[in-house]
Amino acid sequence: MKLIRVKLQKIRNQFIFRLPKIVVDRYKLHDGDEVEISIHSKSHIEQTDLWDSVPQDINQVSFPIPKDTLSLNMYNRIYVPVEFRFFFPPTAVNFVLGTNIGNIQTHLTADGFIMKGMRKWLSLNGPLQEKDTIKLISHSDDKTFYELIHTKKKN
Repeated sequence: MKLIRVKLQKIRNQFIFRLPKIVVDRYKLHDGDEVEISIHSKSHIEQTDLWDSVPQDINQVSFPIPKDTLSLNMYNRIYVPVEFRFFFPPTAVNFVLGTNIGNIQTHLTADGFIMKGMRKWLSLNGPLQEKDTIKLISHSDDKTFYELIHTKKKN
């Protein structure tokens, strides 16, 4: 099963869930469509299985490097846009990135940056430039291992 995080917002005294754009596009969702949401509280409540089998639909995301590359290169980090953060474990939970220089244990910060352990990778693959592409492929259902592929823009 692929889990995603959605954000609950209160707008005009109504609570609304915001789905990531990539999920809306992937499932071709429209206004009025129904979506099942499972709510998990901090206390453990036993729940029965709702599905016989669950498809593993989204196992990779790809996005271009934004215009502000100076801070990315200066602070040795990669920015993950908001619409792709559902793909990762919650903030500050470690996972492993498989890269061309070996495995890097890292995590996603609250601001959406992958920073921890990225200095060596950026020194060999950088500097990042606008419109370079980052592709992240999930190789585990428990969100512990991802493959990082960096594609330089063509001149």
